[in-house]
Amino acid sequence: MAPGDPAPVAFYATNFQVSQLNRKILNLIGMVDQFPSFHLDWLGVRSEFQGDGLGEIVMGRVFDDFLRAYELGRVPAMTLIPATKRSRDFYLRLGFVDLIPSQPMKKMVLPARDFFAAVPLAAFDVDGP
Repeated sequence: MAPGDPAPVAFYATNFQVSQLNRKILNLIGMVDQFPSFHLDWLGVRSEFQGDGLGEIVMGRVFDDFLRAYELGRVPAMTLIPATKRSRDFYLRLGFVDLIPSQPMKKMVLPARDFFAAVPLAAFDVDGP
């Protein structure tokens, strides 16, 4: 929320789901046929606030939640479906890859082992609100 503005400027929604696994990426996740994932359903930033880094700030909060889910349930990955090419490019910059490379606007995945190996866990505020 912005001060004095009743409408949200950004939001996100997540859930847990079981994703079908394409055999070509078995080595990426290390599981067979399907896998549980922390799924980003929605991430939105109001148009007048886009391009100012707010999406990265919101994704930081999503990554905090991903860490909590990983620690509690050892989910092997975060998944999402990009809404637009612009959002897909945003997620690629954050380390996501296409689950099925021949279908780039379908589901994307960020393996937990790759993400948490690249980002020190101290960077996460796991004791925050």
